[in-house]
Amino acid sequence: MTLAPGHYKARALDADFGFAGTGTKQVALSFEILDGDERGEHISWYGFFTQNTAERTVESLRHCGCVFPDDRLDDLNGLGNTEVELVVEEETSERGEAKSRVRWVNRLGGGVALGSRMDEVEKRALSDEMRGYVVASRPAGTSAPAASTAARATSTAGQGATPAARPVAARGGQHTPAPNEPPTARRPPSRGDDAPPY
Repeated sequence: MTLAPGHYKARALDADFGFAGTGTKQVALSFEILDGDERGEHISWYGFFTQNTAERTVESLRHCGCVFPDDRLDDLNGLGNTEVELVVEEETSERGEAKSRVRWVNRLGGGVALGSRMDEVEKRALSDEMRGYVVASRPAGTSAPAASTAARATSTAGQGATPAARPVAARGGQHTPAPNEPPTARRPPSRGDDAPPY
């Protein structure tokens, strides 16, 4: 089975050192996919030891659990003790055949993958847009904690961003929602699965 391009939780099974066809020193690791429909599938990754790639290769081995006793690279003690995230891409062979290739071996939870990242102005605009939801999610009877100095500096750095309206108390002690706050009776239920998968 060929793995589709994407991100996969995996564990290293074994490894060995050798030489690529060009003579470059390399290490080959075999991984088992741990989740999804591809659970149980195996895929290999090749790390190279050149001036430009050695640092990243050693880092990837550490992500896989290697502790390198006595700082010896050839002692892969600990390999497979930790789970990692593989970034799999599709590449075309010299014969024109498409095949899966592990591009990166990352520490599990070490980052997020986004198709396009927001700049600071866009982040502030989203914050303003979603303020009502943030206010509505606050426990009853509590107020928002004060922002740190760094957070305040960041929040005021956005150009063109306008301050969000704050909800105020109406007559009779009733709550008047901010313009972007969902109605209390129709507020969408809180979900823990809204974050996109990495």
